[in-house]
Amino acid sequence: MCRFGKTGTTSDRPRSGRPATATTSTNMRRIRDKIHYDPKRSLRKVDKELHISATSVRNIVKHHMGLRPNKLKKTNALMDQMKATRLQRWREPLKRFKPVDTLDILFTDENFFTIEQSFNRQNNSIWSPSVKEANNSGRYVSRKDHLASVMFWAGVTSTGKTPLVFVNQGVKQDYVPAHKAKVVQDWCKINLPFMITSTEWSPYSPDLNPLDFSVWLVFERKACATPHNDLDNLKRATRVHHGVQLPQETQRLRQGEGRKVQFCCNFGEHLV
Repeated sequence: MCRFGKTGTTSDRPRSGRPATATTSTNMRRIRDKIHYDPKRSLRKVDKELHISATSVRNIVKHHMGLRPNKLKKTNALMDQMKATRLQRWREPLKRFKPVDTLDILFTDENFFTIEQSFNRQNNSIWSPSVKEANNSGRYVSRKDHLASVMFWAGVTSTGKTPLVFVNQGVKQDYVPAHKAKVVQDWCKINLPFMITSTEWSPYSPDLNPLDFSVWLVFERKACATPHNDLDNLKRATRVHHGVQLPQETQRLRQGEGRKVQFCCNFGEHLV
């Protein structure tokens, strides 16, 4: 009431303080020009070139320019012909399956695991007061050549999973002529009447198989969180996490596998 009586409003009075010296229209324009010229430019280089604090540069970029960082991702190269093939291949299955029907599709794949430790450079870290203590706590993860490995086969749907199958050594992975052999395809057509054949499945499409783009990564990170002494220990760990972790990942298929397929059919691009 006192403020309203003196000023005629309830708004805060103008406050004193140091005026902004870095967040100016000139600096915003200079930063915008540099990022427009090279969107991959490091903000550390920008603040050094313009002699502005790193905090001010991040504030301008995020809050005033509305930009956010997007990390680079590895993906298969898609030429125009490949995109056209993806579009053509997936239009036929969409005639048979509604988007909701993709929740019932059984996706299968095989993958190799080794006995070495799996880790993510971006997310896995060790909190310690010094580098020396971090090194003593296992900061270095050793890598060796010709490690013992085992191939797994599995299948997932939005509601469940197949048993985990250990594949014998000597069996090739992907692009095997036996996968496309007429006798194999004929058996699948008889016993799996709704099977998507090798001529219908979209090529160059690991982004459409949840095992490729999600489940295997999570599964390996859990089962190989620590290095294994031999293949028996590796198999034992995979059996344990197959029963615990895989169902959690399959539930994510309910969140839009049909939309992913539709996106591929509309644009032919990789999913991001």
